[in-house]
Amino acid sequence: MITPLRIEQGGAVDPQIGTVLEAEGPVFAYPETAILEIAHVAAWLRISERSVERLDIPFTLLGKRTKRYLARDVIEYMTKRRVS
Repeated sequence: MITPLRIEQGGAVDPQIGTVLEAEGPVFAYPETAILEIAHVAAWLRISERSVERLDIPFTLLGKRTKRYLARDVIEYMTKRRVS
């Protein structure tokens, strides 16, 4: 089980990508080396699992329907999609 880092004050600073998120409720982040299930990614991005499937985030298939995401790929995807 992967334990995310919880940041309670709604806004965390990551040296690589700047402010991670400002939101209501607790904010959390995973280590870059974490391997995540779709539910983890959806909770992290605060979107539905179906929305995660529609995004172009790279994943690994462990079986016919078992997808795993690398946290670093999610971070990279979000960094590329960032609008100034």
